[in-house]
Amino acid sequence: MDKQAIPEVRNTVPQLLNGLSRFWQWWSGELLGMLPEDAVDRFKSRRQYMVIEINPEQCAIRVGSRGNLTQLATFPFTEQGLELNAIANLSAQATAADEVILLLPPDMLLSKQLSLPLATAANLDNVLGFEMDRYTPFNADQVYFGYRIDSRDTSTQMLHISLLLIRRTELDPLLLQLKSAGLSVTVVAPAAESSKDLFSMNLLPKTPASGVTAGRGVYRAARIGIGLVLFAALLWLPFKQQEAHLESMQAGIEELRQEAETAQQFGEQIEQLSERQAFLQSKKELTVSRLALLNELTGILPDHTWINNFKLDGNTLRLEGESETASSLISVLEESKLLRNVSFSSPVTLNARSNKERFTLLAQLGKESP
Repeated sequence: MDKQAIPEVRNTVPQLLNGLSRFWQWWSGELLGMLPEDAVDRFKSRRQYMVIEINPEQCAIRVGSRGNLTQLATFPFTEQGLELNAIANLSAQATAADEVILLLPPDMLLSKQLSLPLATAANLDNVLGFEMDRYTPFNADQVYFGYRIDSRDTSTQMLHISLLLIRRTELDPLLLQLKSAGLSVTVVAPAAESSKDLFSMNLLPKTPASGVTAGRGVYRAARIGIGLVLFAALLWLPFKQQEAHLESMQAGIEELRQEAETAQQFGEQIEQLSERQAFLQSKKELTVSRLALLNELTGILPDHTWINNFKLDGNTLRLEGESETASSLISVLEESKLLRNVSFSSPVTLNARSNKERFTLLAQLGKESP
């Protein structure tokens, strides 16, 4: 072999290895996508899992294939977390597993039922992340969240989903403890739910490597095949240097073309997200918040008036309380730009103890359009 060709061969080997690895991931994923569902289920049943289930007082660890999990060990789970020395010996089983699944009890998770426009189905992750501070007390950077689509109502064009989340400050220490013991968690899911794939949602952020991938046994076979291909390439490259250089240039042009197409697709997705964001923002602006309504009532109600019960049901506000002159409250509340159709829902009565009039008022929310 020509000595001048050795540096070029060494530079080409990593590029060839990376290209073959990407091709294998794509090719295996495409093959799985073309198989019938029952064949895919049989393939998944051969995958190995490590399931770490957290209970209020202990942590149970099971290993095995889907539908055939065997309990490996149990460890105490306290406010300080897990005993790292006790679970460090399980790192070998975790390395052999295709997935390491952490199941959390329901009391560690916050849940909420949401209804969103059907048009948001294709970008639910982005929509939920953008609106997280509206639906919950946190923003998207403070939590791990997952969702499940419960139903699609085509008559109302609405999507009904279940949202589950946990604060990062609560989950990150536990993930770090497991990682320091050699257990790298790939899935975090609620323990109370189940599906044929062992979990119904993954609260961890999606990564480019997530989705349907080949098992580790297939990956090991691929590495052997790649090694054989590389050996043949080392013998073949010195005699085909010019041809390889030309093919490399053509591959670079093709890669640039694909990047341009990807950039165009991203541009279209950004435009669609902007339209949906504008739609959600308009809905948000037309919604009267409870805080704004309480602030309005605090400012306009007389000092001699007390509210004992405040109930907001959709667009209907119900107020119960006492006042020295209950009859004057209708005109006072009608002056608010947030309320309309104010009326008594029951006769005004006198409280003999406080010498004030008891009242029950109903009003409709009527915020003006911006």
